[in-house]
Amino acid sequence: MELYREREMRESLERQLNSELQSRASIQKRLKKEKKAKRKLQEALEFESKRRERVEDALKHSSSSSPSPEPPHAANNTAKNADAAVAADKPEINGNQQDNGAVQESRPFLKTPLMF
Repeated sequence: MELYREREMRESLERQLNSELQSRASIQKRLKKEKKAKRKLQEALEFESKRRERVEDALKHSSSSSPSPEPPHAANNTAKNADAAVAADKPEINGNQQDNGAVQESRPFLKTPLMF
């Protein structure tokens, strides 16, 4: 009878251990995915900050080099040219353009103030 109880206890503890190991493995996988997502977002943020700084510098340079004020459509063209120049520098993350989805989605929001 005592052997039966010990075996039941051992099996119960083994099941509990297996359950906790599976839980730990799933938590570690989730943590790894979250760290990867955080790193990608940080890289996208840094890239956008640098791109924005370059565009602002290009706009300052273009506005300081021309003494007469440009019409609104010409200023917009300058911004588009600066965007095109920055896009040519744009590095691909892991050689895959789909990884830059967050960067490309945020681009229209940065252009809207230049249209007015």
